[in-house]
Amino acid sequence: LINKGAIDAPFSFIPPSTDMGSTFMFAPQEGIIAPGGLQVIQISFNAPLLGQFEEEFLFSVTGSPTPVTFTIKGCVTGPTLHFDIGELDFGDLSFGFPRTLSCRLTNTSVVSLTYKLRMNDDGRGRPSVRSSDQIANNTDPSWRKGIQCYVEPVEFTINPNRGTLHPQGHQDIEVTLCSNTVMDYYRYLLVDLDGIGEEVVALTITARYQCFP
Repeated sequence: LINKGAIDAPFSFIPPSTDMGSTFMFAPQEGIIAPGGLQVIQISFNAPLLGQFEEEFLFSVTGSPTPVTFTIKGCVTGPTLHFDIGELDFGDLSFGFPRTLSCRLTNTSVVSLTYKLRMNDDGRGRPSVRSSDQIANNTDPSWRKGIQCYVEPVEFTINPNRGTLHPQGHQDIEVTLCSNTVMDYYRYLLVDLDGIGEEVVALTITARYQCFP
C-alpha cells in the first residue's frame, strides 16, 4: 500500500465475505502509512479447491469515502505424479520364493510432495515365510504342522515406502512379493500424499500362486 497524500493514512483490512476469500491471510491487517510512505503486505493462501479463482479485497482508509480495492486471480492445480508403468505383473510364484520388481514414481508438480506407499489389501499378521529361512531351520514347527497363519501374513514389502519428491523429481521403488497364500493376486500399490489426500495414485499389481510340479 502506498500513501500518495500529504497526511498520514490509517488503514485496515476489510474481511472478505466469500468462502474462497476467507482462505487468504493478510499481514499486517492495519496500520498507519506516513505521507509518501508505503506498507508491504504479506499475503498467504491455502487453497481448498482446484480451479480458477478471482477475488476482490478491500482496505478502508480513514478519511477516504471509498476503500482501496485490488484483485487476486489465478488457478489452483492439483498434484500431478505418475508411475512409469501401468502394472507390476509378478507372474507365477511358488510358496516362499520372493520376487522383486521395480517401478518409478515421478512428481511432475511445481511443489514438493511428501508421500506414503501402501498396499490396498495386504495381510496384517507376521511377515510371510521365505522358503530359504524354512530350509535353514529344520527344527521349525512348520515342517510338521505347516505354516500356521491365524492372521493373513504380510506378503508385500515396499522400499522405500515413504519420502519426499521435489518438483520434477523421481524415486525408484522396489516391490517384493513373498507368497504364502494359494490365490491369484490383484492388488493396488497406493500413494497417499501428506496434506492432500489418500489413494491419489494407484498402480495395479498382479501375480499367480503356482505350486511345485
